[in-house]
Amino acid sequence: MRSPTISVWSTTLQDALQAASGYCHIKRQIEKIVGKGVVSEYIRNDVHSRFADREGKLISQYRNSAGLLTQRIQAVQRFAPFRATVMQYQWNEATARVCPDYTLP
Repeated sequence: MRSPTISVWSTTLQDALQAASGYCHIKRQIEKIVGKGVVSEYIRNDVHSRFADREGKLISQYRNSAGLLTQRIQAVQRFAPFRATVMQYQWNEATARVCPDYTLP
């Protein structure tokens, strides 16, 4: 049986990675559309506004999950510093794989 702590960590990490992946996907889509040669300001603004709502939700989801992960790591740090280091490493590595091209919010 999995411990509740591991389950919460896994679920929260998956939420953060899903949000990070979605955020980077939107960034790639915008770059594909806007990055094609000379694009008028109207089109550029239209593209950004079409993605703004979804991007905002993903940023919020990522920040919330990141905050929970940080809190969990800090709590674990008090009684198991090595485990906290492994958790931080796991989060950093997974995020880097999911979104290598962009800085997450």
